[in-house]
Amino acid sequence: MNILLVEDEDGIRLGLATFLQRRGHRVLAAADLGTAHGLLAAESVDLLVSDWHVGAGRADGLVRSARCPVFVVSGYPEEVEADPAKVTVLAKPVLPHDLLERIEALAAATIDAVPAAVAAARPAACWDDLPADARGVIEQVLALARAGGRAGIAQDGNLLVVEGPWASTNERDVELAAAMGGDFRVVRRAEGLAFVLRLFRDGRPDAADVVVALGQPWPGPGAGLAVDCDRAELARLDEFLAAVAAARERAAAGETVAFLNVPAAWRLCLETSGTGLAMPKREVPGPRLPAFLNELWSA
Repeated sequence: MNILLVEDEDGIRLGLATFLQRRGHRVLAAADLGTAHGLLAAESVDLLVSDWHVGAGRADGLVRSARCPVFVVSGYPEEVEADPAKVTVLAKPVLPHDLLERIEALAAATIDAVPAAVAAARPAACWDDLPADARGVIEQVLALARAGGRAGIAQDGNLLVVEGPWASTNERDVELAAAMGGDFRVVRRAEGLAFVLRLFRDGRPDAADVVVALGQPWPGPGAGLAVDCDRAELARLDEFLAAVAAARERAAAGETVAFLNVPAAWRLCLETSGTGLAMPKREVPGPRLPAFLNELWSA
């Protein structure tokens, strides 16, 4: 989900943003209400998570202007004035894992509700055989198109061409779709606006000449290479880590190996390996106890 996090305390904002990002969410963070209003207007936001008192002001205006679900966090929940149909009020303190559970429940409900329209537009042919990254881009573009009519898809084993009606009137939706990858255009047809999306079937980056599945042999040095982890069982983590080590050896020789469709659990393992922390902080919390007090504490 795209989450806008509004919190004026730097440590809480940084720690919570890191926590949510490592669990697969995109987090836009704001330390003040002015920045938050700007991000809310400019970005596509699926959820607003905001403290009620931000700096010297209150988040009531921000909450009213949000077009997405809102979680308001407050030490005095009885003060929060908001539409209960849109706003969930959480009393402080809120543990990160409790907040994550609520976010994931909301995401699951959204996935169940929103793509009923997307499913009607989803191209049936070869859909289940597409890699996850290609399916993800197409689904998001179909959702932005806001058209219930069925889209068409053609492929030659390498390149995908998806076409369908474009009913959105929001210029920002065009920008978002164009930023998702591939070649995206909105064109005018006799029956109205339509979109055309062209992208590699395997979602490979431009620098990759060859895409191999995890576990397949790699070509010799000199070829641009991408390793596709799509649908690999999570138990194959050691195999993935071995591939990452081999990729680092190639990187030392000036070559790049890209990894596609890496499961979130594997990415988290890479990010936290060697740190000993689930949510590392940039600065050591303090002040530290004096040495003699530390000895007393551990006695």
